Amino acid sequence: MPKYAVIDNNIIVNVILADNPDIAQEVTKRLCIEYTDDNPATIGGDYFNGKLYIPQPYPEWTRDEQNGIWVAPEGWVNPEELLDPDIIQE
Repeated sequence: MPKYAVIDNNIIVNVILADNPDIAQEVTKRLCIEYTDDNPATIGGDYFNGKLYIPQPYPEWTRDEQNGIWVAPEGWVNPEELLDPDIIQE
């Protein structure tokens, strides 16, 4: 059965299973976009230029308008890496 992302103001607010998009939209009263492993849906993510994206990872990140992916600012260090004992800090 197909999986659909429920979209409200370009934000993914839910994911559901439905036989077809008409049923999904009738039940939710919102735009529903079918998603796959190649175009996954994550609640809190967004719908941009016809594709589903993950939520913005950090407030400092910006969207690349060409391909829609989130881009870290230059010199950005992942805060989680700073806590990783396997990464040697100088």
